Amino acid sequence: IVIWLGYALYFALKLKRGELRTMPMWEITLNLYIVLYILPLIMFGPISRYGHRLLMPAMGAVFVLSFTAYIDILGKYIPQLKKKDTP
Repeated sequence: IVIWLGYALYFALKLKRGELRTMPMWEITLNLYIVLYILPLIMFGPISRYGHRLLMPAMGAVFVLSFTAYIDILGKYIPQLKKKDTP
């Protein structure tokens, strides 16, 4: 549940900052993968029979994006986690 909360936090931060149009390609790809995998699964998949095992292929992508949200938030308090500007 913590990973999914992190993903919701990641998406909320992107919406709040208006960064949805300027996301890097890898973030766009992961978001599309999550949406295009989870939505049909919820709509048509046998969740009642298999449960969390059907969600496991998407968990890696969700983990990466939620981790970026946690680093973004914790970067305010831990200086080593701040994003460095690349030239």
